[in-house]
Amino acid sequence: MTGKEIESRSGVARANIRYYEAEGLLHPAREKNGYRDYSEADLEILEKIKLLRRLGVTIEELKALCAGKAELGPVLDRRLRELQSERETMERVEQVCGELRASGETFATLDAPKYLKALDEGPLTAPILPERDKLPAVYSPWRRFFARSFDELLWGILLALIFCLAGKNPNLVEERVGVLWTIMAVLLCFALEPLLISLTGTTPGKALLGMRLAAPEGRKLTLSEAYSRHFCMLWYGEGFFIPIWGLIQLWRSAKRGWNEEPQPWDAEVAYIAPPFEGKFVAFMAAAAAVLLVSSEAVNSASQLPPNRGDLTLTEFVENHNRQNEYLGLHVRSYLDAEGRWQELPEPENSTTITIDFSKPWEEAKVYHYTVEDGRITAITMEAELENQFDWITPPISTAAELIPSFVWAQEEAPFWSFSRRRLLTELSRADWAEGFTIHDSGVVIRGKVEMEGYNFGNGWDWAIPDDTRTENKIAFHFSVELEE
Repeated sequence: MTGKEIESRSGVARANIRYYEAEGLLHPAREKNGYRDYSEADLEILEKIKLLRRLGVTIEELKALCAGKAELGPVLDRRLRELQSERETMERVEQVCGELRASGETFATLDAPKYLKALDEGPLTAPILPERDKLPAVYSPWRRFFARSFDELLWGILLALIFCLAGKNPNLVEERVGVLWTIMAVLLCFALEPLLISLTGTTPGKALLGMRLAAPEGRKLTLSEAYSRHFCMLWYGEGFFIPIWGLIQLWRSAKRGWNEEPQPWDAEVAYIAPPFEGKFVAFMAAAAAVLLVSSEAVNSASQLPPNRGDLTLTEFVENHNRQNEYLGLHVRSYLDAEGRWQELPEPENSTTITIDFSKPWEEAKVYHYTVEDGRITAITMEAELENQFDWITPPISTAAELIPSFVWAQEEAPFWSFSRRRLLTELSRADWAEGFTIHDSGVVIRGKVEMEGYNFGNGWDWAIPDDTRTENKIAFHFSVELEE
C-alpha cells in the first residue's frame, strides 16, 4: 500500500511514519520508481507502535522489543511504576490546587514560593503521540531566508568571478544579456547546491547558521534526492522566479514557517539545527565580508592592464585594446600595431544612426609617443581648429582612455579599482579652460582647451561657436608622461 493508504488506515500522520522509519522501526519495501510499498505486516507493526507509544513506551524500548532484545512484560512494569509516580504527582497537584482555592488568595497577594515547594510538574494526560516523534525541521523563515540569501549571493559572485577569470567584464555581460544572467545564476545554483548537500549535508549559508540536512535514517541525501529536493524548492519556494507567482510562493513558504508547518520540499528530509545563537550572526557577517572583499580583489585584479611597469609600444597597444574592450570604451575602434587608431566597420544589419561631433578632431585623436630606450615615457594628444562653425566635441573621452591603459599600468598604481577610478573622476571634473596638472601613480597628467569665439556647451560635451564671430579658434592639448 502507498504512504497515503497506510496513513489513512492507521490514523498515524505521515510525518510520524517517516520518523519511525528513520528510527528503524519500520522497513517498507521500495518500488523501482523509489516509492514506498507498505505491507500488511508494516501496518500491524505501526499499530503496535501507536498503541505502545500512547501508553508511554519509549522509542529505545520499542527498538529493543522489535529486535527481540526485550520482553513486553518488564517494559510495561517500568511504565506502570512511572504512572504510579505520575499519579502521586497529580495527587499533589490536586491537593495544592485545592489548598490554594480554599485560602482565598488573589493574584495580587499570591505567595507563589510557598506553594511551589509542594509541586512537581507532570503530564496531565498521556499524549496521543509525542511531538518529538517527527523528523526534525527548521521552521524559522528568517533563519532559512538568510541562509538562502547568502548562498544566492555566493552563486552570483561565483558566476561573476568565472567571467572575470575568462577575461570578460561581468558588469558588461550582465548589461548585455539581461535576464539571461539571472538564468545562468539559477543554473549554477542548481548544479552546485544539490552536489554540496549530497557531499556535506549542508551549504555555506546553512553551515554558517548551524543547519544541515539528512535523509530520515540519518545518512546524507543521495545526489538524486538532493536534486529532487532542490527542484521542488524552486517551484514551491520561489515559483521558478515567475513574476507575481514567485512572490506568492515566497509568501506561502514564509507563512508555513510562521505556522511551524514543514515545507513541501523537506517532507522526507531531517532538517537539523541547534537553537539560534548570536554567534551565528557574527559568522554570517564575517563570511559575507570575506566574500565581498575577495570578490572585489578579483574584480580589481581583472581591471588591471595585462602589461605593467615600463611599456613598449607593443605592450601599450595590447593594454589599450584590452582595456577598451574589457571596460566597454570605444568598442568600435582599436589601435593597430603602430599605435594608430583604426575604426571597425559597422555591422551590415546595424540601423543605428550616430551623429559624431568629434569629426573635426581627427588630428587630435592621434597619439604621439615619446620613446626612450624602447619604453614609452610620454603620450600626447593635441590639435587646433580655426573657423569651424559647427558644434564640436573636444576628444576628452579619448584622452581619458589613456588612464586605464597607461597610468594604471604603472607599478605605483593602487590595486583596488575604486582607488584607481578616483583619477577618472578627478579628470572628468578638471577645469580644461584654466588648464590642470594631476600627479598620480608616478605620472604627470596635463590638459587644456583654449577657445576664442566659442561658448561652453553641456559641460565639455560640446563647444558651440559664437554666431556673431566670423573667425574663431580652438586648441586642444593633453599629455600623460612619466615623472622623473
